[in-house]
Amino acid sequence: SSDAEYSEFHPSVKFMDDKNVLKTMSSKTFVKKMMESYASAGVIPTHTEDAVDMAKIINQWMEKYGITPVHDAIVIPGEDADKVGNDFNRNIGETSRDYSMVSAVADAMREVYRATVGATFSVDIGNQKGEKQAFDIKLDDMRTPEEKAKDKKKAKSDPQADKPRSFVDELFNMENTAEIVWSERERKIFANDIKLDQLPTTKGSMHELKAEYKKERYQNELIKRINRRLDNMDPSQRGQFDTEEKIKKFAIHILHLSPSATKTMSEKQKIIHNLDIITQVTNALNGEC
Repeated sequence: SSDAEYSEFHPSVKFMDDKNVLKTMSSKTFVKKMMESYASAGVIPTHTEDAVDMAKIINQWMEKYGITPVHDAIVIPGEDADKVGNDFNRNIGETSRDYSMVSAVADAMREVYRATVGATFSVDIGNQKGEKQAFDIKLDDMRTPEEKAKDKKKAKSDPQADKPRSFVDELFNMENTAEIVWSERERKIFANDIKLDQLPTTKGSMHELKAEYKKERYQNELIKRINRRLDNMDPSQRGQFDTEEKIKKFAIHILHLSPSATKTMSEKQKIIHNLDIITQVTNALNGEC
């Protein structure tokens, strides 16, 4: 399809190819390529994780013990190899627990929604003439011409397949995915004691990341989920959640563990208990009671 046909809402960059022909690549194209890499081998998440943890190690060890960064590797003192390895593995566990790429993308999309909802504005449609057109995030179809053609073929057997997908539709899908990923990671990985040996050096390099219940972590997740859905409501529909303070009090109250439960429950039991409540509240907010 020609550039002129490509009218979706995505920032774009223009560049000359090896044949000196002007080409346009939109963020939609980039995201699709990123997801292809993710699906094939986890390339981008793996390199992102490695870069973050390597930077942490350099900051932690550069002045105290002396290490030498070389391109995408570090040279470490032999006598400190087990300590560096242990710190690296600990960082991997903490980064994995505290950061989700899917949630980060969903949060960024939510900020775009908050900044533009209710507004119709002009965007660069990415053709060589630099033309612009009006765009409404709730109405305009974000599918590429190729996606539309595929959906039309699918519609022969499934009439629901050929439906417009707005920015808001994509936002809701991304947020739902982020919530599922977050809950499953917490339940299946971080509610357990895990041993990390991503950087094996010596016997002492393995790090054990123990299950740890942090009430603020689960309160913040529940507050985030409530706020996401309130964003989509008219103020008159918000009921008891009409202020940030009330949302916070609700989250604290419903996730509260009594002193006796705190003493008798294991860290894993506390985490699973909170996850179950978060799931129940999420389902209720989605009308799935």
